[in-house]
Amino acid sequence: MKIPLTKGRSAIVDNKYYETLTAMASWCYQSPGYAAARITQRLVLMHRVIAALEWGPSGREVDHRNRNRLDNRVTNLRYASDSGNHMNKGPRCDNTSGYKGVFWHKGARKWMAQVKHRGTTYYLGLFRSKHDAARAYNMKALELAGEFAWLNQLAA
Repeated sequence: MKIPLTKGRSAIVDNKYYETLTAMASWCYQSPGYAAARITQRLVLMHRVIAALEWGPSGREVDHRNRNRLDNRVTNLRYASDSGNHMNKGPRCDNTSGYKGVFWHKGARKWMAQVKHRGTTYYLGLFRSKHDAARAYNMKALELAGEFAWLNQLAA
């Protein structure tokens, strides 16, 4: 079901939580893209409320599997470590290669691949094509982060 938010947006939730959430508060669209509400003078995020209702309270982060911050169905939510949550992010907005973890190395005049995980940067090498660099990134990201790895979409 959809819960209307401010700014013409809406959040998707499971039927079993719709009434509880709508009775709890008036929800709004909160930058950077979450459904949020003020409850007893505290800003709460809808996906964290749902996780606490479904699995019990936890101090852990809640991750959206499909990266849609307004898709708050239980099947799309999971508890994650800080590093797992960061590995599920796509390429930065200033990315020029189109692939996460792939950069042009001016000095070598080749594409460089690297992965950052838990405070460590893993240098993966220099590649003639950005597609090969993206494949190297995907393999290492899967090794390090498993199901939390955001993978580059490569043509077959």
